[in-house]
Amino acid sequence: ASVTDLIELVAALHQENIIERKDKKELTRKELIEYFSGLFDLQIKDVEVKLTKATNRYDKTPFLDRLKKAFENFGLEKEEKQRLRK
Repeated sequence: ASVTDLIELVAALHQENIIERKDKKELTRKELIEYFSGLFDLQIKDVEVKLTKATNRYDKTPFLDRLKKAFENFGLEKEEKQRLRK
């Protein structure tokens, strides 16, 4: 995945308030991006520029769409395995 993919994911997680701080203070998008950057050992330069470019794309969420499709395929494969066991 690319840095833009990570920014797309983190922006969506932040928008939906999926991740909370332990102290219950508001988690900023910048903090969340810094956390994930550290987690994946990435240095992201010009985050806001990259985020603006991502939101200006014709296809707004290609990475999230791929993740959704991957999970749907996972479910279909699981169903098929269960069907074959019967």
